[in-house]
Order: sequence, then structure tokens, then C-alpha cells
Amino acid sequence: MKDQRRRPPPVRGRSKAGVMRLFVAVPLDDAAHERLAAAMADARRTADSHAWRFVRSEGVHLTLKFLGEVDESAVTELRTALGRAVAGAGAFDMEMHGIGAFPTPSHPRVLWAGVREGASRLAELASSVDRELTPLGFQPETRAFAAHLTLARSRDPRQARSLAGWIAAHADEPFGRLPVRAVVLFQSLLSREGSTYLPLATFSLTMQ
Repeated sequence: MKDQRRRPPPVRGRSKAGVMRLFVAVPLDDAAHERLAAAMADARRTADSHAWRFVRSEGVHLTLKFLGEVDESAVTELRTALGRAVAGAGAFDMEMHGIGAFPTPSHPRVLWAGVREGASRLAELASSVDRELTPLGFQPETRAFAAHLTLARSRDPRQARSLAGWIAAHADEPFGRLPVRAVVLFQSLLSREGSTYLPLATFSLTMQ
């Protein structure tokens, strides 16, 4: 028997004009962007240029939950739920460390920088966001949260292996610490030049 209390998801908007592509993420500061930009520049010199599509360095972020297409009429309620999700959560630092790839470094399709210190706190934030958004109709995550910062995606999986050696050589490279002081609701604006991320709402974490 269906649970009649479950609300329909606020996705698949009435028209494309009324739809926003959204995600929830932790933003980076300028210093973190610069360090990761240097790593991506180095990777570009090694990678087959036709095999990879790199993220704009200023757009690198740590995603807590991808929401997809959401009707703009649901954004107010979404902001309220995200406010509840971060309420009482304390600020902390995270340490960006190491390069890896999904599904495996030897068969890379997504290139990422990892997180060492602070990963458990990020997982708690992601779980809280997931818990608050599920009653709004967003599907709960089925996979364990893995904190990472996406740097590039492969265009051609067969040629993407050209970066496998570079990934292995940078598997333990440190990228410094980053203060995590807020969670942001972003809108993703797509264009031929790539994605631009517009912050719609910022939710500050409690300073302790």
C-alpha cells in the first residue's frame, strides 16, 4: 500500500522557463581554488586533450547533494529545509589531500581531489541535507557519501587512461586546508562554454 503522506518531488517543472538546475555544496576559498587550478593545469599537460573535459577552476566545489531540475516555485520551501539541515552544525576545517578517479585510477572516468581530515563532518552534513529534503520528494541517496572535489570528466573512456600514470603519481599529494564555514544552494547555468554556478542561498555554520 502506498504511503499517501509522501509528497511528489518538486522536479520536472511545468516548463523549462520555470525550472532551475540546483545542487547543494560547500564552496572553496580563493587559496583552495588556486591550488587545485595548478593541479588541473599539470594534468592537462599530461592528458589527451580530446579525452577529458576539465572543470573551470573557479567552479570547483564539494557537492553535498545534487538536486537536478527543480520547479522554481519550490525554492522557498527548499531554502527552509536546508536551513533546518545545517542548524546547529559547527564550522570546521577540511584537508584536501590526494588525487583519485572513479571508478578506478587505472580506468578513470571522473578525476577528483580527495578529502582526508573533515570527511566525516562533511558526511554528517550530507546526511542531514538528505534527511531534510526527502520529505520534499527528493530521492534519498543510496550510496555512502564520499567527499571529493570533481576536477574533470572523461569524454572518451578509452583515451582517458592516458592520465592513469599522472593520477598514481599524485595519489598522496597534499592540497592544503580549507575552512568550512557555510553550505550553499547553487543554481547551475549551462552554456557552450561550460557551467556557471550562481549562489541562491548561503547557510552559515556555527562558529564555536
